[in-house]
Amino acid sequence: MAAAGASAREEAFRQQALAEAHEQAAAEARDAAARYGLAGITESRVAGVLAPLAAVGYTLLPDRAWPGSRRSGAQVDLIVVGPSGVHIVDTKAWKEVSIRGGRIFRGQADVSDDLANMADLAHNTEALLAEVGLGALEVHAVAVLAGHRGIKEKVGPVTVIGEHDALRHVTSPGARLTSHQIDLVLRRVLDHFPVLRTSSAIDVAVPEPVLTRPTDPVDAAELMTAEEVNAALLDGVLEAPIEKWMSFLDPAQAKLARRSFNGPARIRGSAGTGKTVVGLHRAAYLARGGQGKVLFTTFVKTLPVVLENLFGRMAPEVAHQVEFTSIHKLALGILRDRGASVRIDPKAADAAFSEAWAGRGEGGALGSSRMSSDY
Repeated sequence: MAAAGASAREEAFRQQALAEAHEQAAAEARDAAARYGLAGITESRVAGVLAPLAAVGYTLLPDRAWPGSRRSGAQVDLIVVGPSGVHIVDTKAWKEVSIRGGRIFRGQADVSDDLANMADLAHNTEALLAEVGLGALEVHAVAVLAGHRGIKEKVGPVTVIGEHDALRHVTSPGARLTSHQIDLVLRRVLDHFPVLRTSSAIDVAVPEPVLTRPTDPVDAAELMTAEEVNAALLDGVLEAPIEKWMSFLDPAQAKLARRSFNGPARIRGSAGTGKTVVGLHRAAYLARGGQGKVLFTTFVKTLPVVLENLFGRMAPEVAHQVEFTSIHKLALGILRDRGASVRIDPKAADAAFSEAWAGRGEGGALGSSRMSSDY
């Protein structure tokens, strides 16, 4: 009898445990369904905000498969391809968001790592599009905060903006790609990001009720006015087109600009082969991916100002992170910072050069040079 009683109690405990497990699973399923439903609503809203771009040469690709993801159904919310480049858009239905010190928080929780996968996706997409010559800075990772306005912050390489700022943000780089270049890039993007297909072999039963679409009317104050839409579009359309080399290179140049090296590297080529262009794109690539400043030097003392102005047009978002200076000015600055007095004696310098030139027949680089001493 005692054994039978114990068995009955064990069965009762087992049934209770099963019921609790079922209830927990049901609650988790309801939460997942609610999150999914809310995500679908906010993604549709952001796509609606960006829909006017189609009228000015942009292609919007919603719900594309995430390349290389092992997670079933992983998707990219929206990809925008047009005159201002490629924009990979992820929508976040986050409330109580704050951004401090390059990190993003939901309440007190640091959720910056939630954007890491998106940053990796943009980086991989840059490599793919470099094969057709697209510069790395023309691929943008954008996280849109649904329901927010007046936000534009950087979290690593990802730009975080409010829903109502999305249209102006996408158009703000201006006309950086020609129609031919857009077609070239779009073909690659369509191949790389296939249409997301859901499998009918997976059947998930979700207990009712699931989150339904809100029936309350949308507050008109939350919508962009026609004037705001027109202003956002015109700002980008009327922006003067940049020179072709600022956004599109030869594929070999584009790959070289973002290549990793184990140490110092030298690029050799005759005049006009694009060494300076590669250098500028390399500086922009390093500036966007790093935390410190990038130094760009030249032996021609009048050239840094010219390059700095060109770079400001090519990569305005990282222009403050690159310093342009002549090698002589840099050397003098280093010496003065360390308290070393510097006095240049032009006559002594000319005498030293003349002595070196006179001995050029003894071998070395000057001995094999066909240039004159004036050159």
